[in-house]
Amino acid sequence: MESSSNPHAAIAAAELSFSSLLSSLNLILGGTFWYLFVQIKENYLYSCNAS
Repeated sequence: MESSSNPHAAIAAAELSFSSLLSSLNLILGGTFWYLFVQIKENYLYSCNAS
């Protein structure tokens, strides 16, 4: 078992995969937030111009 002989490597690999997962999650959340922000802004401007 390589993981038992070198636990630091396993911990580093777990931290690396967790950080990459977290960064991709931040990217998805950020993109969703900006998409909703643009949609709401456009709908607000459209309703203001319509009235």
